[in-house]
Amino acid sequence: MELAVRGQLVPQDPRNEPASAMLRAAREEQRRLYSAGEIKKPMNVRALASTDAPHAIPTTWEWVRLGDIVAVLDFIRQPVKKADREARIAGKPKSALFPYYGATQRAGWIDDYLFDEELVLLGEDGAPFFKNGKHVAYVVSGRFWVNNHAHALRMLAGVNRFLCHALNQCNYDGFVSGTTRLKLTQRKMVDLPIPLPPLGEQQRIVAKVDELMALIDRLEAARDSREATRVALRDAALAALRDADSAEEVEAAWQRIAERMDDLFTDPADVEPLRQTVLQLAVRGRLVRQDAEEEATIDLLRRVAADKAQLVAEKKVRKSKPLPPVAKEEAPFEVPRSWSWIRLGHCLADGPTNGWSPRSVDHDTGVRTLKLSATTRGHFDGRHFKFVEADLDDNSPLWLRPRDLLIQRSNTPQYVGIAAIFDGPERTFIYPDLMMRCRVSERLSVEFVHLALIAPYNRSWFSDKASGTSQSMVKVNQQTVRSTIIPFPPLAEQHRIVAKVEKLMGLLDRLEGKLTSLKTVHGEYAAAAIGSLDT
Repeated sequence: MELAVRGQLVPQDPRNEPASAMLRAAREEQRRLYSAGEIKKPMNVRALASTDAPHAIPTTWEWVRLGDIVAVLDFIRQPVKKADREARIAGKPKSALFPYYGATQRAGWIDDYLFDEELVLLGEDGAPFFKNGKHVAYVVSGRFWVNNHAHALRMLAGVNRFLCHALNQCNYDGFVSGTTRLKLTQRKMVDLPIPLPPLGEQQRIVAKVDELMALIDRLEAARDSREATRVALRDAALAALRDADSAEEVEAAWQRIAERMDDLFTDPADVEPLRQTVLQLAVRGRLVRQDAEEEATIDLLRRVAADKAQLVAEKKVRKSKPLPPVAKEEAPFEVPRSWSWIRLGHCLADGPTNGWSPRSVDHDTGVRTLKLSATTRGHFDGRHFKFVEADLDDNSPLWLRPRDLLIQRSNTPQYVGIAAIFDGPERTFIYPDLMMRCRVSERLSVEFVHLALIAPYNRSWFSDKASGTSQSMVKVNQQTVRSTIIPFPPLAEQHRIVAKVEKLMGLLDRLEGKLTSLKTVHGEYAAAAIGSLDT
């Protein structure tokens, strides 16, 4: 389309009558129509200076104002009644950015609103009309009715559908007004600069555009068909992986995916469903084999509880309210017999405790408080912090320590409750009021607890339990966090699961990086290919 309006899509023919002759004929036709009372008096347009030309055009073309080559058929129109909107013209795109409605005669319609000729409709107002400057104009023909949200333009002196292409490539900056609802007034519309080729060249350009667009439509249809097939195969492979009943079946399903990885996964966004599937398998006990000889979880939990009681007795941590056992109906899925369902509070040596948000400053104070973005992706990123004024001694409970588990207590429903393990240096970072800090018992794998918290079932659980009047910022409280249920395997199995997840996530990181690089290369190649057409 850009090549079309720059005169670079088809060759020029010196035998064609120059565009300047069309311009004179269009102005003469305007005067005739006005004298005959068929149109209102055309608005005067501003003279077109050389500096007004947006880009270079062939010497046989002319830069003109839109008002020079069209007759504006706008009238003082009434708003469209809701009942009349049912009469949309059959075959017209429903995504049209301005509404135009059916041709059936109805009581109360004014003849001035009815047309029976080929016109260009140009969006007049509404936020979508000028989004990215695309698809603001359409050519319509036949008997139809135009409401007050579109300018109706009759093309003069042989000007054809090339005008529609030119309008859709226009830069409307400086011609539209408004913020939430943009508007293109008739006064500004007539001053739009339009490149005008000779009539013969217009016809060749329109024919070439139609030919190329038909080819592109076929290419898009073929691509969409291939993509639909790929997505179906990818989803089937993921379903087979999710539904595997044992570690052996998971290994076989993963091997089938690995053998066709390049065919099934072609976009970086394809990797995320695979990550979620790995997490889902991990917390369901299907990622690694169970070992009947390993210590029962109940004995491990008794020692964790004894350690917590000792800390309370020594007044190193506060005593927590007892938590009820996990009822059978609470469990979102079945786990192996050697596992137990427990609550997060049963795993903790301390917490959860809310953070503190002192006043931030723009200079280095030695005390960094984390931003929410430091943990939003489910892992710790120490680049997201701000310095604060805070006088803290070395033993302050606000200082974060390695292996601390951070949970966002307030965020959007998508991210509230997201957890990350702090792995930064000691006595460097504190955590804000919008986060909670938990310390998992040293007898347990904090990495496995983290996997359970970011697994799909718990992400949904946190979103459902969050409360707040604003959906842009909801909250969970400490009791909700402590009550979160965790599928709990023997300790040795926890470590095996974590190791397996880390291995698979590393593979997926590399896959995502590869796909991202390929996507960048494809984009650069496409840009270079298009650029070569311009030269």
